[in-house]
Amino acid sequence: MTQGSTAAPPCIGDVRLDRVVEALPTGFETMRSEALAEGYRVLERLATDWASGALRFTNPGEMLLAASSDGVLAGIGGVTVDPALPQALRMRRFYIRRAFRRSGIGQRLAAALLEPALARGCPVTVNAAPGSAAFWESLGFLPDERDGRTHLLGVSPG
Repeated sequence: MTQGSTAAPPCIGDVRLDRVVEALPTGFETMRSEALAEGYRVLERLATDWASGALRFTNPGEMLLAASSDGVLAGIGGVTVDPALPQALRMRRFYIRRAFRRSGIGQRLAAALLEPALARGCPVTVNAAPGSAAFWESLGFLPDERDGRTHLLGVSPG
């Protein structure tokens, strides 16, 4: 699907969400190349941080999930402790491949990441990529530009 295309999103089959623990998922390098070609460096950062051990999503409340559709990696995203607000979590390294956008996979992935935090009453922040504010706002995030974030979901941390 080309940018600006009005074609329907692909028919999505079986969607699976898997926690990423030991290694980045099969198909990550292909997705990483696609993201970079679109001008998104989020997966470059994820790969670098993962390889160095700087960010492995292992602190309490943190997790990294991979979304696949019929065995094909469709997206990835995680939550970490927010460096500016330790009582909040921050959505990080969230990317959905172009072919899977507007299919519901992004919403499903985000909901799975948000559910544990919201169940504990923990606020969640995000620094929305250009053009993605409407997606985050559709999930209930409100604009809140400070401390390196663009949006906040949940009770204000102060």
